[in-house]
Amino acid sequence: EGGILELQHLERHILFLTENARARSDSQSQQILFFAGAYLYQSGNYTLARIYLEESLTLSEAIFGRDSIKTILSLNLLALTLN
Repeated sequence: EGGILELQHLERHILFLTENARARSDSQSQQILFFAGAYLYQSGNYTLARIYLEESLTLSEAIFGRDSIKTILSLNLLALTLN
């Protein structure tokens, strides 16, 4: 089938990588937080998705600026999570 279902068996690893990324403040950490938040949103874990996406947005704004596509994507997905 593909997509999110293929990732379910990797969720433990995704969360481990994301927790390690939270300790850093670089562009790679921002990407990890964004993609983990996207995965969690798609799998229905909105509470944890919100936490990761908020952190992704904060890093995006600091690293890339408010008008960056990465910042806009983080904000958009965070808004969907809050909806």
